[in-house]
Parts: sequence; C-alpha cells; structure tokens
Amino acid sequence: EYGYPYLVSGSNLESKLTSAIYKATSLDTQEALIIGPHCDTTVSAAYGEILELNNFDVKTSTGEAISEISSDVDLVIIGSPKADFTAIELDIIDEWLYNGGKRNKGLIFLPSYDSPATPTLDTFLEEWGVVYERELLYETDGSNHMAGDNYTFGFEANEKNGVENDYDEIFNANQFMIAGGNMPLFAAYETEGKRKTHALALSAGGDTLVSTEVKNGGSDWK
Repeated sequence: EYGYPYLVSGSNLESKLTSAIYKATSLDTQEALIIGPHCDTTVSAAYGEILELNNFDVKTSTGEAISEISSDVDLVIIGSPKADFTAIELDIIDEWLYNGGKRNKGLIFLPSYDSPATPTLDTFLEEWGVVYERELLYETDGSNHMAGDNYTFGFEANEKNGVENDYDEIFNANQFMIAGGNMPLFAAYETEGKRKTHALALSAGGDTLVSTEVKNGGSDWK
C-alpha cells in the first residue's frame, strides 16, 4: 500500500464551483433554502456558509413538515435525512422545481451514511436522475488514497467532450480534488424528457473503487 502524505491548508474549489453554477454576483442575490424537517442540518449549514460567500441569502425551514416553498427560492438543499419525506412534501418540491414550466431551480442532495432508509425520497431523487447506495467507498489503489486512509481519495474533473461551459473553465484550473467518507452516487440517466444529468467529477480510481461494508468487516472482506 502506498500513499503520499500532505497537508491541505485551504481550498476555494467549492466556492468557485457554486459561483459558476448559480452565477451569483454582487448584483444578483439568490435565495437558498435548507430543508429542516426530517434532516440533520449540520452539513447543510456548512455548505450554506459557502453559498453565502457567493452572495446567496441562505435560510432554514423549520417545523415538523414541509408545507410550502416560495417561488422566490432559487436553490433547495436536502442534507443528511433523519426520516423519510411524505409524498405530499415531495409533490411540493416537485412543483417548485417545475416552476410553472420555467424551471431554473436547483436541488442539492447531501446524503449521509448514517441516515435511515428513505424509500419515498429515494424514488423522487431517481426521477430527477440521482441514485445512490447506502455504502461507503473504499479505494484499493494506494496511489490514489491518503496514506493509511482508504476512505479519503481523489476525484477528477469530468470533461464534457470539449464542450465549453462554466464547469470546464473551473476544472481547467482545478483538475483534482480530495474528499473523504464518500457514498456511491450515480446518474440514473443522461437524458430523460427535458431532464439531463452531467457528472462534474468522477473517481480517479476507476474500477479499483468498491462499494462494500468494510467499516467493520475485518481484513478478509471481498
């Protein structure tokens, strides 16, 4: 097993990424809503701090359930679910995303390994192209993970066949990023109706990544 120890003193990748995706400027304040009901908002709040640096007005919904989402909201964040959502709540989010046919709304989902089963939410996310597994990713390629930590490894920019867009411009200067405790995330489709998906970053390890219960599995796992 090989690895390269190093110290990351700071990163502005996320800040640049959110700026490019949502085109937040000093003249254009956008609204982000962190979903509070059914969620542990700790991680979402940390992400919200990054959005605030990009001129987002970030708020957190409260209460026991989702009753409405204002049309003024540009971005909804669902993070670390603690319980499943109801069909009515997801209909509210779906209608908000559709936005009377105008669309131009964003949904960010931040999964958690510690979340319970949420089949209703999972079905909704898959309809919008997001599929994930309740496992942790473990990197077997020693040249791609942190020394002594197979759960922390690198991701590379996913070039889009030479098509120029905001993502390519960012990743030209930021070709590689490090993340730990990752869950497998997949695109359910490339195009379905008017919905399209595009992966911004992919595991640099390729086929050496395995999704498995190795957290407590001992040394003989397969």
